[in-house]
Amino acid sequence: MTSHVSDRYNDIFVGDGEMAQMMRLHNWAESSVGPPETWPEALKVAIRLLLTSKFEMWLGWGPDIAFFYNDAYRPTLGGKHAEYGYYVVLVVILSLCAILYFRFKRTGWL
Repeated sequence: MTSHVSDRYNDIFVGDGEMAQMMRLHNWAESSVGPPETWPEALKVAIRLLLTSKFEMWLGWGPDIAFFYNDAYRPTLGGKHAEYGYYVVLVVILSLCAILYFRFKRTGWL
């Protein structure tokens, strides 16, 4: 992909980390979220925050739960960096379990 195409997304995929560079070069038109110029502003803002954070962050978006994550989150994936479909489901399930656990614990049901 040419630098002209990737430069077009510098305002969304900010920074010079590896994940920002990978996201700038990715063929988004072939993905379930479509090309970045069609994304809602809320997604663009979330991606900017995610890529500039030094804390582990990930974001699932859309009906197919497109999985975005930052450089700090990569060690969590281990050797499965960029093979993330399985991890999206796992992280969502674990997050929901944790939310339910603490909610029930707070109400005295546990």
